[in-house]
Amino acid sequence: MVREMCARLASPFPLFMRRFITFLFLAFPLIALAYGTESLPYTDAPSDRVTAVAVSALTQEGILQGYADGTFRPDQPVNRAEFLKVAMRAHTAEVIPPADTGCFPDIDPAAWYAPFVCSAKRDGIVRGDALDGISESAWRFHPARMVNYAEAVKMLVLAFDLTVPPIKANVWYAPYLAAAELEGMSLPGIAPDHALTRGEVAQVVASFMAYSRGELPILRAAQSGQSSVSSSSSATSVSCDPTICPDGTSHPSCTSGGHPIEYFADPCLTHQGSSSSASSASSASSFTTDPGPDFSQTSSFLRLGTTSSILGAAKIFNNSEPFTVEDITVVFTGTVPSVDQVRLYATADGRYLGGASRDSSDPSSFTLHSSAGLVSMARRVETSVYARAITRGFDQGGASGEDIQIDHFFIEGRGDWSNRRYNQSTIDTYQTFETSRSTFTTIANAGPSEDAFLGGTSRTIGQWRFEGVKGDGRADLKVTDATFALGVSGGVILANVTLGGDGSTDRTSCSVAGSSITCAAIPESIGTVSGGTRIWTLRADVTIPSTSQSAVLQVSLTPAGSVSSAGALTWTDGTTSFSWLAFNETQLQGTFYRF
Repeated sequence: MVREMCARLASPFPLFMRRFITFLFLAFPLIALAYGTESLPYTDAPSDRVTAVAVSALTQEGILQGYADGTFRPDQPVNRAEFLKVAMRAHTAEVIPPADTGCFPDIDPAAWYAPFVCSAKRDGIVRGDALDGISESAWRFHPARMVNYAEAVKMLVLAFDLTVPPIKANVWYAPYLAAAELEGMSLPGIAPDHALTRGEVAQVVASFMAYSRGELPILRAAQSGQSSVSSSSSATSVSCDPTICPDGTSHPSCTSGGHPIEYFADPCLTHQGSSSSASSASSASSFTTDPGPDFSQTSSFLRLGTTSSILGAAKIFNNSEPFTVEDITVVFTGTVPSVDQVRLYATADGRYLGGASRDSSDPSSFTLHSSAGLVSMARRVETSVYARAITRGFDQGGASGEDIQIDHFFIEGRGDWSNRRYNQSTIDTYQTFETSRSTFTTIANAGPSEDAFLGGTSRTIGQWRFEGVKGDGRADLKVTDATFALGVSGGVILANVTLGGDGSTDRTSCSVAGSSITCAAIPESIGTVSGGTRIWTLRADVTIPSTSQSAVLQVSLTPAGSVSSAGALTWTDGTTSFSWLAFNETQLQGTFYRF
């Protein structure tokens, strides 16, 4: 975790302006928000109500928008520039940038986010990463780095001018997290170094925005499942007695201003889950689980800007005594610059353990540490953890065509009886993955599994359905060459083989040689999968000898290939040319034609 040194400017002017704007909001109320799920024009709207209500509220305000394909992508990580734009727009109706939008050495004055970052610096919300012995003018903002929970909360606390409690702590972010929790705006079960997703950003920003308008109880009521309510609804009287947990800890029931606090989950369970993260959870509400949905452990493409499938798992076993895991290090075979964070989960229940950060001394290693413990193990009972990667977007430094493979896991911890230190390293061989800007989600036979084999001109000898997604607006998803495997018997002769795609009248000629059909330099009008579904149709003049009794034909897009061996298809994402597919070869087989 990288500490983000934020502080207010010494000048009182920004503070005065923020309070003046707050006064304007109170004196002249905004149009009432309807907290519910009405403003969710997305094909992948969040399924959980807490996130859905937050996304709907920020969409209604114009603070959040979806993508051109109609998606919201709630699980996609958010970088610091993106977060600051959302935070600033939630804080003030109009962001007035300073004259100088080159406020940090790594901020391009022409970049879309420059006005938001520089406005935040002017207002004392951010200062950049402090470096000992380096002039403050040389401190960087790191706009492309994924924003973590601690950084996000500190920016929001400063932007919305919350009172920061004067607590003593060994970590810089503790007072800011305490300020958010005191007012009922913390995200339960989220570690300080957790890289926030779009859905989580919506939750925390909506909470701060609602709080600033005196509408937090209304937001919480809508998130808890009550009918959609407007901010003009009247509030009911509540008790402000604190909640006392069985372990003696207490949680406030009201803010300092007398507003009721409604927690996302039982605060006692949340406290237990966060302070004893090594323990097995007794309630589903006390910890965060892996959202999935891809639990496969086979080589595949890692689309930039997303969370990967499972990269590998580590088995943990201690023969001597009960064992508490305090450190998990994932070591890759290379420096993997496209990986921003590694997320670790307990295999038994999918419990999210935390985000492992890149080691400053070894860029190929990512370590997650907790002195309180990550996983508790009984003596002679095997358990395991697994890893997913969050990759940087292509526009945020992610590289297409990068091989990503775990070399080993290194586990460290202490014995519960002896307090002795233990460590172990895995010796498994892990799958290799490859980064790309775009990926195919489906390539499969688009025709029947079997059909009658007929001779004649321009006969269909195979059809395949292609589906895919692009990770950024300038990416391609285009097949440039294809070599089909041809299985034929009974004296059948093929001639004038052509390939075409639906939505275009173009056809390209292909050559037949032995057991292969080669379609080279496929035109863009046929090879491009721009969105939705694309159907390829392979046609040929088919001659079946009149004496043939058992003529058969099957054309397949095989072999699939692998990271290290070429397959039947060559395709590009606009940057890199790939020659393999992450599919089972059975689904790449075409129709089996029998005479």
